Amino acid sequence: MNDSTSSLAFSTCAYRQIREKQADAFTKYLDTRSDEKAYVANLNGAWGTGKTFFVDNWCRKLGEQRYVAIKIDAWESDYLNDPLALVTAELLTKLKCQSGITDFSETESKIFNAGWKLAKNFLPVITMALGKHFLGSEFGDLLKEIGVAVKDTANDQSVSKNRLGEFGREIFSIHNKHKEFAVEFKMELSNLIKQVCELSNKNKVYIFIDELDRCRPTYAIEMLEVIKHLFDIPKLVFVMSTDTKH
Repeated sequence: MNDSTSSLAFSTCAYRQIREKQADAFTKYLDTRSDEKAYVANLNGAWGTGKTFFVDNWCRKLGEQRYVAIKIDAWESDYLNDPLALVTAELLTKLKCQSGITDFSETESKIFNAGWKLAKNFLPVITMALGKHFLGSEFGDLLKEIGVAVKDTANDQSVSKNRLGEFGREIFSIHNKHKEFAVEFKMELSNLIKQVCELSNKNKVYIFIDELDRCRPTYAIEMLEVIKHLFDIPKLVFVMSTDTKH
């Protein structure tokens, strides 16, 4: 849908023609970026200058042009503490609606399974390994005190004079597992995005992250880390709208 008179994007904007030209210019530029990995752009502007309004309408315009485009308000979701799950869920929901793929459930299940392993297994196991090897039986007592039951934690015989060596081997094993989960997640999602782009005849999928600068600092960093390490996938474009001076 290229006819601006029939488009809802920017329809309530007093400077509609200017803003639409800006959005089209940005899209044209970002569409020409390399497909080898994800591309991240920052839309910078002071508070009150209309970043959210522009992003909302740009995202809508892309949808009208048959792109897969989603917008995530990071500030509204920073209480969830899980940016990986948030971005994955939002992206899969949009891909499912717009892809035209008839059998989506198997692919969706594979991606969520790999993402679940990343989000739920890695950090808790690291925490258990740290506690088990450096606190020993005291760690079991601590878990019981806060109401957490972990099988064989207090009686684990690996807590010994060789504690550091055992700890190193366990962390190395966990790290390798985490890498496997990350590769699986990226491969499955990359294949899906490639398929969707072929079906829609578009070469990019757009993800807008708004209000990141208003989030808790730790959540903002976690979101950037997730984008950098797990969503560095061909044909993905991230647009971050921020006020970098504040």
